[in-house]
Order: sequence, then C-alpha cells, then structure tokens
Amino acid sequence: MNKSYALLYLCEQLKEGKAIDMQTCMLVYDISVPTFRRYMADLRAFFTEKYGLEIKYISAKKGYFLTPNPFIENIENQ
Repeated sequence: MNKSYALLYLCEQLKEGKAIDMQTCMLVYDISVPTFRRYMADLRAFFTEKYGLEIKYISAKKGYFLTPNPFIENIENQ
C-alpha cells in the first residue's frame, strides 16, 4: 500500500471519529514507527492548517483522534 492511499484512509478514519492505533497502522500499512510518526505529523499539519483542528492521543481510548471533530456532526446531519 502506498503512502498516498494510507494518508487518505487515515484522514477518513479521523473525520469519521474513529481511533487511529499505531500498532494496527504499522501492521496494515507495513510501516515502521518513524514512518507512522511522519504520517501523523503530515495529518496534524493538514488539519491544523486547513481546519484549525488538532489530532490528539487519548490514552483512555488508546488512539489518536481529531479534536474537536466537526465532521461527525456533519455526517450525522446528512
């Protein structure tokens, strides 16, 4: 799986309010820890610059989430 596809898929997961788990991503996309961190840095930069949103790790849910997430409200209202 290439980087573009992985980033688009991760972007969609965040917009849908789903957790991004590092271990799962590493297995699914066959990437290393540094590569995962680069992907997350790219996504953080995109969401911050484009929407003013943050990606945060929530330890209680064991994953990375988009906060706040206005996309979930938009999905539910459709």
